[in-house]
Amino acid sequence: MYRLLASMVLVMVVFAACKKAEDKVGAYDDRLSNNTYCNEPSAVNYNWGFPGKPDNSICFYPTEVFKGSFLLADSTFDVNYAFTGVRSVKITLSAADYSHMSLTGFCNDNTALAFTADKFFRASADTTILVDSVKYAGQLLCRPVDTLSGYLSRERNNDSFIRINFTIVSDTGVSYHIGTAIKQ
Repeated sequence: MYRLLASMVLVMVVFAACKKAEDKVGAYDDRLSNNTYCNEPSAVNYNWGFPGKPDNSICFYPTEVFKGSFLLADSTFDVNYAFTGVRSVKITLSAADYSHMSLTGFCNDNTALAFTADKFFRASADTTILVDSVKYAGQLLCRPVDTLSGYLSRERNNDSFIRINFTIVSDTGVSYHIGTAIKQ
């Protein structure tokens, strides 16, 4: 009986000690007036710095993190991942819009390769749907018998280099191109 009475008294004391929290009307919050953030969902920095005032002039978009000229160290591997060679080539990434871009310089004839960039610092090679490429999806590369698939990636904190990872299917077999491109 004593325990029951003590428990009831304790519960009443706890409830009596509690009160509803009240916010001050018009309380000043530094974060809301001095902080701006991008409010455009397709931007890379969407909602970075929230809460604050929306300011879409500070937005940057997926293709902006890739564009520029780079020196690519391209290592080539065969279908068994045996090293077959390395080459250095100057490539240029140009934005077509906020998410589509082209890569030139990878082919000797300056063929433009199409990529679609996302806001997670990755650009995937676009796929051309052809009747004869059902087995190996990709886009036409340097020769009409070559198709390319793969991606470019970049680290969020370092814009001085990008990484490539391409698979090329041709009449002579499959090859993998893995490399790093340093911004020029």
